[in-house]
Amino acid sequence: MLDGIVASTTAGHTAQDAGEVLQLLNTRKKLKKLHDVRERLNQLRDLVQYYQSGTEFIHGDDEQSSLPAYEDYHETAASNLR
Repeated sequence: MLDGIVASTTAGHTAQDAGEVLQLLNTRKKLKKLHDVRERLNQLRDLVQYYQSGTEFIHGDDEQSSLPAYEDYHETAASNLR
């Protein structure tokens, strides 16, 4: 009977440990996804800056680019979220 109690306790700990491991794996997956999204946003930001500098080169430094500056876009996007 003592073996049954020990086995039951061990099984309870194992199930709890498995749940914690699954939670850690889920957290890791979410963190990786967040990192990937951040990397894509940085690539998009670089692309926007590239096109802005290309437009300034074509039109000259005196003319305003038809593309909004990153800061202007950020402010507009933030106000649209409200």
